[in-house]
Amino acid sequence: MTPPLRRVAFVASKLAFGGAERVLVEQVRAVATADVPVDVWVAKDDQFEQLAPALRAVGPAVREVAVVRGATGLAWRLLRRRPDVVVAYHAPRAYRALLRLRRVPFVPRPVVVETVHERYAWALEPFGGTRPRAADACLLTHDVRAAVGRAFGVDDARLFEARPLFPSSLLDPDDAARAEGLLPLMLVEGMSAGVPAVTTDVGGIPSCLRDGLDAEVIAKVPDDERDPTPEVVAALTDRVRRLVDDPARRAALGAAG
Repeated sequence: MTPPLRRVAFVASKLAFGGAERVLVEQVRAVATADVPVDVWVAKDDQFEQLAPALRAVGPAVREVAVVRGATGLAWRLLRRRPDVVVAYHAPRAYRALLRLRRVPFVPRPVVVETVHERYAWALEPFGGTRPRAADACLLTHDVRAAVGRAFGVDDARLFEARPLFPSSLLDPDDAARAEGLLPLMLVEGMSAGVPAVTTDVGGIPSCLRDGLDAEVIAKVPDDERDPTPEVVAALTDRVRRLVDDPARRAALGAAG
């Protein structure tokens, strides 16, 4: 029989309104709902208060939400709290701290789960090999199993997929051309509230939204991380003006979302 969890620590680089942090919040909620004590530690205080209140409000199971600087500081925190499981999010300091603790005799070793929460090429950075060495398993929220296996050099048995699994166009860890998100959470949240969406067709957006039926979708050429051209900005502005002037269309697209 598997022993019950006594404590889980979530470790990330920062807290902000991004995809990784939204995944973190949902995972914290899931663990805290099971009355397992939870700690959340981040390396940077940049934008820390954007999501810290939401994490603290999850419930009494969330014992600490704090900025812990440096690998040494995090190692001491891990020694004092001794979590059974550490869930990491693209956090190089955490990998260094965990690997240091493995060299200390008689220190219980937590199970380390690395969450690969994006399909971007930068999300597969192995950080000099510390990331795959520190992780016992990788939880994938996008369909990047093959790319993660190549980038981290890990066995397929250590890769686990969350459900629902988001599709990905990332075929190679060096392919950074399509670096925009599949369907940004901003669009998901806005459309779920009945707000019509105006967006470009970057990444996987055109596979999810049809121009004129689900949203106002503007072509962006090339599909890359560079700023949109003046022509694209003008087209976006025009579509927004059309929605402002046409309540029926605004309502129809809001209902379609």
